[in-house]
Amino acid sequence: MPTTQVTDMQGLAPRARALITATLEERLGTVALEFDFHREWNGGWRCRVDVTGRGRLEFVLFRSDTGALLALPHPLPPRWQDALGFAADDGSRWSFGEDGQVVRLSSAG
Repeated sequence: MPTTQVTDMQGLAPRARALITATLEERLGTVALEFDFHREWNGGWRCRVDVTGRGRLEFVLFRSDTGALLALPHPLPPRWQDALGFAADDGSRWSFGEDGQVVRLSSAG
Protein backbone atom coordinates (compact mmCIF):
# COMPACT_ATOMS: atom_id res chain seq x y z
CA MET A 1 0.00 0.00 0.00
CA PRO A 2 1.65 3.28 -1.10
CA THR A 3 -0.17 5.50 1.45
CA THR A 4 -1.92 5.38 4.79
CA GLN A 5 -4.25 7.96 6.23
CA VAL A 6 -2.72 10.07 9.00
CA THR A 7 -4.07 8.97 12.41
CA ASP A 8 -1.56 10.79 14.65
CA MET A 9 -1.38 14.55 14.10
CA GLN A 10 1.27 15.20 16.73
CA GLY A 11 3.62 17.79 15.23
CA LEU A 12 2.04 17.61 11.76
CA ALA A 13 -0.34 20.61 11.80
CA PRO A 14 2.29 23.20 10.71
CA ARG A 15 3.52 20.91 7.91
CA ALA A 16 -0.04 20.20 6.79
CA ARG A 17 -0.93 23.91 6.76
CA ALA A 18 2.17 24.72 4.67
CA LEU A 19 1.45 21.85 2.26
CA ILE A 20 -2.22 22.81 1.80
CA THR A 21 -1.31 26.49 1.36
CA ALA A 22 1.26 25.61 -1.33
CA THR A 23 -1.26 23.34 -3.06
CA LEU A 24 -3.96 26.00 -3.16
CA GLU A 25 -1.55 28.74 -4.24
CA GLU A 26 -0.32 26.49 -7.08
CA ARG A 27 -3.90 26.08 -8.28
CA LEU A 28 -5.50 29.42 -7.36
CA GLY A 29 -2.77 32.00 -6.79
CA THR A 30 -2.44 33.94 -3.53
CA VAL A 31 -5.22 33.01 -1.12
CA ALA A 32 -6.34 33.77 2.44
CA LEU A 33 -7.12 30.56 4.33
CA GLU A 34 -8.70 29.35 7.57
CA PHE A 35 -7.89 25.79 8.71
CA ASP A 36 -9.99 23.39 10.79
CA PHE A 37 -8.41 19.99 11.50
CA HIS A 38 -10.78 17.23 12.54
CA ARG A 39 -10.73 13.48 13.03
CA GLU A 40 -12.95 11.23 10.93
CA TRP A 41 -14.99 8.32 12.25
CA ASN A 42 -12.17 5.94 11.16
CA GLY A 43 -9.49 7.81 13.15
CA GLY A 44 -7.98 9.52 10.11
CA TRP A 45 -7.42 13.26 9.94
CA ARG A 46 -8.89 15.81 7.56
CA CYS A 47 -8.55 19.53 7.24
CA ARG A 48 -11.46 21.75 6.25
CA VAL A 49 -10.13 24.88 4.58
CA ASP A 50 -12.12 28.05 4.02
CA VAL A 51 -10.69 29.94 1.06
CA THR A 52 -11.75 33.52 1.68
CA GLY A 53 -14.17 34.64 -1.02
CA ARG A 54 -13.99 31.33 -2.90
CA GLY A 55 -15.52 28.58 -0.80
CA ARG A 56 -14.52 25.57 1.24
CA LEU A 57 -12.48 22.44 0.53
CA GLU A 58 -11.76 19.30 2.53
CA PHE A 59 -8.30 17.72 2.45
CA VAL A 60 -7.53 14.17 3.55
CA LEU A 61 -4.08 13.76 5.09
CA PHE A 62 -1.92 10.80 4.11
CA ARG A 63 1.61 9.52 4.60
CA SER A 64 3.43 7.85 1.74
CA ASP A 65 5.32 4.60 2.20
CA THR A 66 8.50 6.73 2.42
CA GLY A 67 7.04 8.97 5.16
CA ALA A 68 6.15 12.01 3.07
CA LEU A 69 3.05 13.96 4.10
CA LEU A 70 0.42 14.58 1.44
CA ALA A 71 -2.93 16.33 1.45
CA LEU A 72 -5.49 15.55 -1.23
CA PRO A 73 -8.74 17.45 -1.72
CA HIS A 74 -11.73 15.16 -1.26
CA PRO A 75 -13.97 15.23 -3.09
CA LEU A 76 -11.58 16.17 -5.87
CA PRO A 77 -12.92 19.15 -7.85
CA PRO A 78 -13.50 18.00 -11.46
CA ARG A 79 -11.27 20.74 -12.90
CA TRP A 80 -8.38 19.40 -10.76
CA GLN A 81 -8.58 15.86 -12.15
CA ASP A 82 -5.48 16.28 -14.27
CA ALA A 83 -1.92 15.06 -14.72
CA LEU A 84 -0.55 17.79 -12.41
CA GLY A 85 -1.77 16.07 -9.24
CA PHE A 86 -0.75 17.37 -5.83
CA ALA A 87 2.72 17.67 -4.30
CA ALA A 88 3.67 15.84 -1.12
CA ASP A 89 6.19 17.51 1.16
CA ASP A 90 9.01 15.47 -0.45
CA GLY A 91 8.14 16.77 -3.95
CA SER A 92 6.46 13.57 -5.18
CA ARG A 93 3.09 14.08 -6.90
CA TRP A 94 -0.13 12.24 -6.05
CA SER A 95 -3.81 12.12 -6.91
CA PHE A 96 -6.80 9.81 -6.82
CA GLY A 97 -6.97 7.08 -9.46
CA GLU A 98 -10.07 6.14 -11.40
CA ASP A 99 -10.94 3.61 -8.69
CA GLY A 100 -10.72 6.27 -5.96
CA GLN A 101 -7.44 4.98 -4.51
CA VAL A 102 -4.48 7.29 -3.86
CA VAL A 103 -1.83 6.88 -6.57
CA ARG A 104 1.64 8.29 -7.09
CA LEU A 105 1.84 9.94 -10.49
CA SER A 106 4.39 8.45 -12.85
CA SER A 107 5.68 11.89 -13.77
CA ALA A 108 6.67 12.42 -10.14
CA GLY A 109 10.35 12.94 -9.46
